[in-house]
Amino acid sequence: MVVNQLGGRELPKSLFILGFLLLLSTRVAAQTYPQDFGYSRYSEVLLDAGVGWQSNSMFHPLNISGMDSPDSSTGAFNWIDNQLNTFRNPYLEASRASESALVGIGIVGLEARRQQGEGAAYDGIALASLIYGELHFQSSWYVRSMFRVTNEARSLPHYSGVSRGIARFGFNSSEVDQGAIGYENEHLSVEYGRSREIWGADVEDNLILSGSAPSYESLKVEGRYNGFTYRYFYGFLEAFEDSAAGGVTERYIVGRGLEYRNGRSLVCGIGEVAILSGVDRSLEWGYLNPLKLSYESRRSSSNAVWIGSVDWLASSSLRLSGSFLVDRYRDSNNKPIFRSDLTGLQAHVAWTPYRSKVGVTALADYARMGTYCLMDDSPYRQFSTRSQVLGNSIGNDADKLEAGLRVVYPIPVISEFAFGTRRQGEMSLLTEPYKVVVETPRKSFPSGQINSVSYVRYRLEWQPFVYVNASVTGQFSIAESGSFAKSGFTMFELRLMTRPTAKVF
Repeated sequence: MVVNQLGGRELPKSLFILGFLLLLSTRVAAQTYPQDFGYSRYSEVLLDAGVGWQSNSMFHPLNISGMDSPDSSTGAFNWIDNQLNTFRNPYLEASRASESALVGIGIVGLEARRQQGEGAAYDGIALASLIYGELHFQSSWYVRSMFRVTNEARSLPHYSGVSRGIARFGFNSSEVDQGAIGYENEHLSVEYGRSREIWGADVEDNLILSGSAPSYESLKVEGRYNGFTYRYFYGFLEAFEDSAAGGVTERYIVGRGLEYRNGRSLVCGIGEVAILSGVDRSLEWGYLNPLKLSYESRRSSSNAVWIGSVDWLASSSLRLSGSFLVDRYRDSNNKPIFRSDLTGLQAHVAWTPYRSKVGVTALADYARMGTYCLMDDSPYRQFSTRSQVLGNSIGNDADKLEAGLRVVYPIPVISEFAFGTRRQGEMSLLTEPYKVVVETPRKSFPSGQINSVSYVRYRLEWQPFVYVNASVTGQFSIAESGSFAKSGFTMFELRLMTRPTAKVF
């Protein structure tokens, strides 16, 4: 049985000292776009078109403070930028009008989804309600929360709520996806609470820390200076009652990342992320050191990977980005192993030759995760939590190649069509999130019995009103085998949201 609580642990006294030092710092408006309500997707469309690079980062969601607007040559993307502005402008105007005031901003969203086809994940109509709110004091202190309820847990992305036998108003499942308190000034940020880390060139689907993962309690510290950003976090994932070990095995995650960005055309960074576990394991001072690498620890109860990320706007119409991962695995003699089946690669190309009346972007994506990536010889040190993989949607022991076309119309409508192929081997954590690997013999890639699919992916998105979004998304399978057989589906989605409103109290 999983125990999803911290167990009454106390934060170190040094955090309170750090909090006192923050009181002496310069105030500045702090704000990031919410991951949901379509904001992450709109950010991705703009970045592919070379817009918004003043805010681009390997740490997501993006901060709104430096987001630039399209110029006259990118008219087809203006309505997307205006959609982002509906969240950005009310808060900035309110906070600038009264720096010492308490400023609140909130959104209420209603979503309806329906999937059909042999590959549908659920039956019937899925309904969900999302409530998002923030409170900012003196433009620096903030509290953020997001609450979601639904009648179908499988319909929502990055959702970990549990379905109950009793329903209220038709909803039988709920979760607090976001719930954090923090402080941010020009050079330093500190945040504690429930959230998720998203690291990489992609706004959501990255190699190791993806936006599709469940949220978790964590402490985050970030420093910024002259284009450099250093981020550290220490989080609690979950705990399992382990009768064989005679206690509760607790799982933690810790990460450190260093980024450089020039604010115009280049974002690059490196980082390390580790999973820690142990019976009745508590917070450790060694891992609370933001400058110490997990590799320095000789303890066998940690599993670490290193990542690198580059996002380059080669020209006003060409974006080249990618990430690379190296998994550290030790043999029976405790010596590190470095092989191709312990590496991951992700690449993205976006070319936008037309951007005035109609925006046209040609896209190409490739992702490959080695057979033993993200795995360990203990089920408690896999890169998974709440039975979901933390990283890329393809998992490990898999690859994917996709090419397509995105068209942005001024109506406003976005259409996407892509051809792709995906393969998955028998060592995938997607089918068994806590699968143990004791030995790492060389195998063909993907390993064992291969599941594969060649497909056409499509999406048509319409924004008839500023706060109404309708879309049709699906996948038509051309050829498929193994567990990917009968994977075609079509999903209809309608999202309604209130106007993001900022109010001074």
